[in-house]
Amino acid sequence: GMLESLDTYMQTDPDFNQSRYFSTTLNAGNIYDQQYALPYESSPTLMFVNKTLLEENGIEIPNVNWTWDDFYAICEKLTVDTDDDGEIDQFGEYGYTWENALSSNGQALFDEKSMKSTLQNEDVYSAIEFVRKLNLLNRGQNVTSEMFDKGKVAFCPMMFSEYRTYKPYPWSVKKYSNFEWECLPMPAGPSGYNASQMDSLLCGISKMSSKKKMAWEFLKLLCYDETTQESLFKYSQGVSVLKNVSTSKNVTKYIQEDAPLDSSYNLEFFDDMMEQAITIKKLDGYDQLYSMADSEIRRVIGTNEDIESAMQNLNDELNILLEKQ
Repeated sequence: GMLESLDTYMQTDPDFNQSRYFSTTLNAGNIYDQQYALPYESSPTLMFVNKTLLEENGIEIPNVNWTWDDFYAICEKLTVDTDDDGEIDQFGEYGYTWENALSSNGQALFDEKSMKSTLQNEDVYSAIEFVRKLNLLNRGQNVTSEMFDKGKVAFCPMMFSEYRTYKPYPWSVKKYSNFEWECLPMPAGPSGYNASQMDSLLCGISKMSSKKKMAWEFLKLLCYDETTQESLFKYSQGVSVLKNVSTSKNVTKYIQEDAPLDSSYNLEFFDDMMEQAITIKKLDGYDQLYSMADSEIRRVIGTNEDIESAMQNLNDELNILLEKQ
């Protein structure tokens, strides 16, 4: 009851055309089939690839339609002890999570319409099994961001905004290693597609506002005006929510400016990836829900425990929480 519904404004304003937005970014502000906010800025997750490491090992960069099988095969080949001291010192991936796996296998933590947990599902089980299988390649070694910076890791999922503000970069990258980066969408699971998670910053109008028409005009200035949206690339770290502003060409230009060494990015997949991205709507109580799920799923991944049984128990616990929302 705190936000004004924007449906009437959107439908009656002759200067507003919602098709200019990526549908996924606009949907982020739609709750229970009503639009309560417009997207201002988004940050999709991309898979960053150590292109040099792959080339040195005779491995081609995967195409944009790559799968879990492709991802695992490369990680398996690159996870090795390069100096023969008995410890693995080169790794396939850093930072790939169960959330990444769920999203790319067509699954989510809970259903936003029924407000029921959806972990009791074969595609969830296979996603968690896949992450466990990936982790086993490291044989107990803890892979760190520093290892990625030094060029010892092939893949690292990273939000677009994280890449542009990557703390150790560019100094540690230039100090430790000479390697080029490439970008890909996330690998697809057998029941999903190359889906990336996306965070969006949203703006709305207070239901108590006495100047709603003026507020709507200001909202458009922030979220719909091309000049404002273009400035995001220069003064912020995310990407525009408007299709013709966040084109592959524009995104490539700005990410290229932040690239270490001679990295050359081909982001022709970017527009399609934005249209297929998954936005997590963090409704009231989401943080507690996520914290419980994350803790338990991480624990299960690190054991030999039966995944199906563990997820069924977690599913029941999450539903108890959801019923209280």
